[in-house]
Amino acid sequence: MPSKEEVLSFIQSEEYEPIKIHGIAEKFGLDNKEEKKLEKTIEQLIKQGYVVKDQRNKNRIVRAEEKGIFRGVYSASEDKYGFVVIDGDDENKIFIEGNNKNNAIHNDLVVVRIIEDAEDEDQKDSGEIIRILDRGLKEVIGTFEKKRNFGVVIPDDKRIHRNIRVEKNRFGKATDGDRVVCNILKNNNDYENDNNLDGNIKEIIGKKGDRDLEIKVMLRENNLSGEFSPFVIRDAKKIEAPIEEDFKNRLDLRKLNIFTIDGEESKDLDDAISIEKLENGNYKLGVHIADVAHYVKEGSRIDEEALKRGTSIYLVDRVIPMIIEDISNGVCSLNPNEDKLTLSVIMELDLNGNVVDYEIKESIINSKLRTSYNDVSDILEKEDEYLSEKYRDFIDDFRNAEKLMKILKEKRKKRGAISLGGEKMKISLDDNGKPISLDVEDRRVAEEIIEEFMIITNEVVAEHFYNLKVPFVYRVHENPDKENIDYFSEFAARFGYDLDSSKDILEQREELNNILKESERKKDSCIIKSMVLRTLEKARYSDECIGHFGISNMYYCHFTSPIRRYADLLNHRIIKETINGEMDENRKEHFKQIVGDIAEKLSEKEKTAEYVEREVFDYYKTLYMHNKLDEEFIGIITNVTYGGIFVELSNKVTGRVKVGELSDGKYELDEDKLCLRGITSGKVYSVGDEIKVKVSETSKNIRKVDLKISRENREITK
Repeated sequence: MPSKEEVLSFIQSEEYEPIKIHGIAEKFGLDNKEEKKLEKTIEQLIKQGYVVKDQRNKNRIVRAEEKGIFRGVYSASEDKYGFVVIDGDDENKIFIEGNNKNNAIHNDLVVVRIIEDAEDEDQKDSGEIIRILDRGLKEVIGTFEKKRNFGVVIPDDKRIHRNIRVEKNRFGKATDGDRVVCNILKNNNDYENDNNLDGNIKEIIGKKGDRDLEIKVMLRENNLSGEFSPFVIRDAKKIEAPIEEDFKNRLDLRKLNIFTIDGEESKDLDDAISIEKLENGNYKLGVHIADVAHYVKEGSRIDEEALKRGTSIYLVDRVIPMIIEDISNGVCSLNPNEDKLTLSVIMELDLNGNVVDYEIKESIINSKLRTSYNDVSDILEKEDEYLSEKYRDFIDDFRNAEKLMKILKEKRKKRGAISLGGEKMKISLDDNGKPISLDVEDRRVAEEIIEEFMIITNEVVAEHFYNLKVPFVYRVHENPDKENIDYFSEFAARFGYDLDSSKDILEQREELNNILKESERKKDSCIIKSMVLRTLEKARYSDECIGHFGISNMYYCHFTSPIRRYADLLNHRIIKETINGEMDENRKEHFKQIVGDIAEKLSEKEKTAEYVEREVFDYYKTLYMHNKLDEEFIGIITNVTYGGIFVELSNKVTGRVKVGELSDGKYELDEDKLCLRGITSGKVYSVGDEIKVKVSETSKNIRKVDLKISRENREITK
């Protein structure tokens, strides 16, 4: 008797032609009794949306997709519509109006039937959900409200259009207004007729009014914690500052003019620099990195926790550290006037930025100065007299660093490294954690110095260990996908930019840079930058050295931040064992077995960290914009969707004008021309248009800013 999987595989094979169940039974050589069992198997496949019975053709068994029936996951919007995503392919989806979702909720596994074909290839087929196979929702984070005889949890996620009912005996210790985690109870499998969602309180995240409540919720949503276990805390307290015994066989650099440049509030100082001009005109650059691997031993509980976290997460007003603060801010931090263990890369560079000589050594340093990006930039950009006097012993170092930075920057530019500009946003909070200012700042010269010095160091280290053929964690960035480049070429052409997607990859990179540079002078700069980022692949970690498209170098790694990135810490271990003669075949095999898997995990950890950092930033931006209700802004339309118009305001906050807010009739989406067009009004809202809007509403829970079109806004018709 064939299994369900074998039957399905037969039906889905290319040579299969629709036949009755009896014909399938014959194909498998089944007797009458076995054919009855086959009928039950087929019924299961029908219920699960894999096959259908063709009633017009004598109950033949047909692949479901041939009759316009598909399995997929329902992805709801905040409004009443949604999409069924087929086979996890976000491009392959079916549009579902609210009255066709048949009780489905966000993330349900469903069977959908197409009821109306798209009129053109830029639109989506419309469908109705005919069966719910499984609830995708397992738990919900939301606000608990206590009623007389029961309670409800109102989901934070506005795509979940139903509250969860909680009986009294499932409250736990939750009280009215608490933010909670609620498990969804599975009452039955008749989801289409199940109008209730029932749950029980699993966890209380925080109380209403807590200053940090929203941050706690975001961390909980992503299974992150700022707390360390008692075991890690205890082990960290046993680690002591270096003693004379630790200095043996290290290059002693304590007499050098070594200094750190960081943000004013930084506490985990993991990189220091030294620089001098040689008699031959070259520069001698030393980059000295905290030797975290000396203290955090492979396989220790501190190490296991660091690997679990993968990276430090930098939020607006706090850090979720990878390594416990006793180490990251204490014994490893390169604080001034303290002897510290480091790994140093000392390079000689000529006036073209070429590395003519280098050495990689375990070392000991004593930083002579802790300074900030702003102070050094004020000296170099503004010749600030007070600061110049304060740092008079380092002025020559700062100026030499600036000169070398410009050489390295120009060299990278000539080889075609992608430059997305140095603009960044900064939010300032008051003593109560409320945002009081939102500023757009350019990257200043001191930040460029450190960036260029760290890049060249990472390049030197990566190439050195690639040539040694030892296992290593590389930072890689694949060439953009051909389809993405083709799409960007078409997209950019609408804004008057030219990129020939038929050219080789080096010429394409040069053209991307030219487009980015040209767009800086135009209002559509934010759109072009965003599309370039979407066109490029995501940089990641790998045990294979396959090159870095963005930096335009075959060799790149992360070496310079072992306090906050595990990839750097793992590379430090490999480096130390190699330069100390301990990298025998057994250790090579050990690292070979682990680096690939770790690299893949770290890439995922990095994505999570970036997402949370962005979400927290968006939360504070939304909180800031709450004080701007009914205030007018000039913005640029950056995207149009079925749901509305996305506008980037002059302060770089993005909000949405919902389609329902457009009061002059229905609008249709023209994806090809990137616009929403009024069916009766003829009004057109296109990507790249300048538009005047007002802030109408904010929602801090979902980090959204809603806008409305200002009455004074000029009519846009095309």
